[in-house]
Amino acid sequence: MAKAFLSRPGVVAHFEQLRLFFESSLVRHASKHATTQIEHLNKALELNSQSLDDNDLLYVPMLSFISCW
Repeated sequence: MAKAFLSRPGVVAHFEQLRLFFESSLVRHASKHATTQIEHLNKALELNSQSLDDNDLLYVPMLSFISCW
């Protein structure tokens, strides 16, 4: 049944458009509603950059990154 449906002209292109719409909507929603998590990720990335030369500090950004989720 699915094979017959997908073999129709234009259906695959329509699914591709639907996928792009769905993915861009997810990104838009996340950017509006995940501000706290994004701030935590930015702080974790900054800590990571600062600790690259210090193995003793390297675990701090890893824990910060994990705690974002």
